[in-house]
Amino acid sequence: MLSHFFKFRNCIAVLLICSTSIVLNAQTSSPKVAVGERHSLVLTDDGTVYSFGTGEYGALGQGIDSLNDIANPITSSSLAGKTIIDVATSASHTLLLASDGSVYSFGDNGYGQLGQGDTQSRRFPTQITAGVSIPLPLPP
Repeated sequence: MLSHFFKFRNCIAVLLICSTSIVLNAQTSSPKVAVGERHSLVLTDDGTVYSFGTGEYGALGQGIDSLNDIANPITSSSLAGKTIIDVATSASHTLLLASDGSVYSFGDNGYGQLGQGDTQSRRFPTQITAGVSIPLPLPP
């Protein structure tokens, strides 16, 4: 299992994974970090989500199933015009919450954990449309 540690230096998020530094090329003062079993996500202040680690089952949301040791932004057409405000991850799947209350999922779906009404894994963020919408603003 990877060990995860993060700190802030000059408003740039730095993540250390197994003694390897990953620096985001993004200015952010309060990033959110979500750590899965083999992949991690960083949400910046402007709503950009960076993912890295093992992309098994599409857990990175970048259309790949391989290891990605570089933190790359998730640039899926399904997120066009959306501002992501929160991220959550588990062993090999991820959920994204947009500012309009829409929820997106991707990664392993062997038990239906993506909320898509099937068990097909997804490599790109896919909006959950089965009556799911989060009323905003979220309570503190």
